[in-house]
Amino acid sequence: MPTVGLSIIARDDRIKADADLYKKFVEASLQGWDAARKNPDAAADAVVAQFPSVKKAQVLAQFEVVNKLLCAPGATSLGKVPEANWSKSFELLTQYLGLPKDKPISDYYTVELLPASAPACP
Repeated sequence: MPTVGLSIIARDDRIKADADLYKKFVEASLQGWDAARKNPDAAADAVVAQFPSVKKAQVLAQFEVVNKLLCAPGATSLGKVPEANWSKSFELLTQYLGLPKDKPISDYYTVELLPASAPACP
């Protein structure tokens, strides 16, 4: 199902109060995902160091799945989800989870916080 998965959620008023902070957070998050997809072994070591009860093999198995989903078909960079995916997500959220239909999907997300240097999708 071509929906939006991993997301960063923030309140509009907080973003307006300190947009630069949120831009930096988004950029750092994308750099982290890019590093993890390029070197999943090191990323798994970092996860295990933070959460010692987690098994490295489990983290690597999760990365194997997540890495296939980081770039949706048609995406040009990490974090830049194709409009069709947002539309499908909106359709499902309004139909099954009660998200109000009185606003367009574009009211629920922004690409304005994405850095110009966002890692490219293959």
